[in-house]
Amino acid sequence: MTAVAAAVAVAAAVAATPVEAHRVTEDTVASIVGEYWDTLEIASGASLTLRSDGEAGEAQIESLALEGARFAVEASGDANAGVVAGTVTFGASGAADEVVVAHDGAGAGLTLLMLDSVERGPGDLTIRVENRAEKPVDGMYLQSQMWWNAGDDVDAVERNGGAAADDGRGALKISISRGAAMRIQPSGYAADFGNLVEYRTNERDAVLELAGDFVVRSDTYVYVGDVVEDGTNFVLGQGGVLAYGKGDDAGRILFARGSTVRFEPGSLLVLEGDEVEELGERLRLRTSASNVSGLGNLGVLVNTSAQGGAYQERGHLEIDAGGNFVFVGSPVTARGPMAPVVSRLFEGVMENSVGIPAFWRTAFAKNDVEALSQNSASWVEVGVQTGTENAVIRSVRAHAFDPDEALRALEHATACAAEREKEVALREQKAGEAAEGEESLKSKADGLAKLSHPNLPIVVDVSRTTMRDDTTVRPGDDWTLDRDEDEIGATFYGRLEKPFGLPDLLWGIRAGWSTADVDTDVVTQNRFSGESNVVTVSIFGAVPTAYGYFSADLLWASADDSTTMPTYGTMLVSNDIERTFWSAGLGWTSPAWTTAGGSSRWSGRFGAGLRGYRIEGSGGELAAGAETILATDYGTRTFGEASLTASFTGEGAFTSFNEANDEGETEAWSRWTAAVLPRSWHVWGSLSGYALAGDTDVTLSVRTVNVAAEYAGSARFEVDGPETASVSAKLGAGLAWRDSTLGIWGAIDRGVDGFDAKTIGIRYGYVL
Repeated sequence: MTAVAAAVAVAAAVAATPVEAHRVTEDTVASIVGEYWDTLEIASGASLTLRSDGEAGEAQIESLALEGARFAVEASGDANAGVVAGTVTFGASGAADEVVVAHDGAGAGLTLLMLDSVERGPGDLTIRVENRAEKPVDGMYLQSQMWWNAGDDVDAVERNGGAAADDGRGALKISISRGAAMRIQPSGYAADFGNLVEYRTNERDAVLELAGDFVVRSDTYVYVGDVVEDGTNFVLGQGGVLAYGKGDDAGRILFARGSTVRFEPGSLLVLEGDEVEELGERLRLRTSASNVSGLGNLGVLVNTSAQGGAYQERGHLEIDAGGNFVFVGSPVTARGPMAPVVSRLFEGVMENSVGIPAFWRTAFAKNDVEALSQNSASWVEVGVQTGTENAVIRSVRAHAFDPDEALRALEHATACAAEREKEVALREQKAGEAAEGEESLKSKADGLAKLSHPNLPIVVDVSRTTMRDDTTVRPGDDWTLDRDEDEIGATFYGRLEKPFGLPDLLWGIRAGWSTADVDTDVVTQNRFSGESNVVTVSIFGAVPTAYGYFSADLLWASADDSTTMPTYGTMLVSNDIERTFWSAGLGWTSPAWTTAGGSSRWSGRFGAGLRGYRIEGSGGELAAGAETILATDYGTRTFGEASLTASFTGEGAFTSFNEANDEGETEAWSRWTAAVLPRSWHVWGSLSGYALAGDTDVTLSVRTVNVAAEYAGSARFEVDGPETASVSAKLGAGLAWRDSTLGIWGAIDRGVDGFDAKTIGIRYGYVL
């Protein structure tokens, strides 16, 4: 707006360099750059088009006269065009005149034509305000502001029973296309560029704003929006908006006797709160009600205020027995999962209830009820969908019982324990102890070795997971969840040899902790971010049979999430979103093939598993600043999982460096190579497929809090749960020393609904 205002100011300054009177006698296109005319005449059959291409253009005309001619002001792209005309004469020759104000819709530029004192003769006049884009363009707004003196006195026509006197003027036609706007106001009215583009409408509407009086006569034709120009005197079409200028100078419109009026679907009347009370003065019908069609198509939006902020009330118009337009407010018609909550709160706001949190009063000022119902559902769902459930399930799968890993850790611990005992005994012998005490000393050494080294293998894994999840929160409300998670866990492995005469039992205990940063790029909502912390504890056991290993495990996990989302000038915060996970699984793995060559051995396995999940939620609260505005309760869900896995392992030994060097330092060299050089290597990999079935959707109960009971509401709706089917691929490699192992591994997880996780981890094992 400031660019156009500046253009007009420059045009006024150009008056210091007057140009002689100019007469256009043929079709002319001129670029306006600071032009000034004392007198400008456009002869019959001629046209003058003032264009602004690429740079701002402005012109001032003291006196403009059309003699059956065409006058146009046009701009394109980001360029602005501003023309100010003083006294303007139309139709004086009796021929038809045309005025066009246009923009090509290809940029953010504006076209502005301001007419001050208008004189009309017997010739017809057509005014077109055009957005020439093939379709409305978001972000571009064409504004035409006209100082207009219609020559009709609304009060005089009213006193004359609605009849407009025949004053010898020609017919008037005004056409405003989608994406364009026009203001009618009295001569000398102060320029106010803001009103036409306020929140009352959007860039794709056609706007007619009345800041002065206007009479629709039987020879007046006004078409606003997408309409068919069929001879009806006043048509508000799809995307057409009729609004009033603010303040004491707001205009009035009167439909004179003999005129016809039509409102089409998608048309809108915008009123301020005080204008509803004065509707009988603002919008007058002095023609037969039968000449008005489609009144039910006209939506009415009232911008009014309540304690703590404004809200918008919708309704429609009716014609009463006296032939007057009257406003009838519509009942709240919120839809969607949050409709019960929003509807009750909206009624509280309309009643100016001090029990309604200020956040809701502000929210109603910026959204209609329908949009707010959808948005509030998104706030709740986005807070729930932090990816925690998929993350916990992925972690359970990644760290489920692996017989190859368990056997490798236990065999490594057995070999390590044997060498430790030999070293202790050898040191005691070299200390020069007496031969007769050798047996007792060896027994003592064995006891010390077992006391200082329980020979219990522990495996510590540290990993980083980057997770992406494409989700639809509400229809058309798509966003991508980004979850970056760090996890650390420790697993103890052990073996019970033939307990109670049964086969050997492999067992393990794992404890883990993860922390994640979560955020989303939301298309229709503000950016959301959060934090998630998860603690897991699991135990498992496995027994060998002739058909492979059969295993069972039990897991418990606790998740604590928090989220934030800036909206409506405040921060929405959900703290302590708590969930508890229980999971029990049964698995089977069987050797598929084994091959050995030299110092290496390779083997493959097939596996299958069944697992059950139970998720319990304690809910959380959604707060706006210091106000808690919503509380959520979670239902308990159970579902099952089936999986198939194919895996392989490879392992081999390195050459031992235990020969003496040239100087005979056999023992030192042996100890050094044993400590520094790895003794063996191993690689592993797997490909798994998973399928979930059961109650995988979150059932949420949402309720308002800290609200007067008569305005409290509650709602229930569902949120998507974890992926119903997914695949996982893992690959790792490691080295082993006498007391420790070190490996690196990576994994890729993909789900059918857009879930994608990539993990890289480090695994360190040590024999305690």
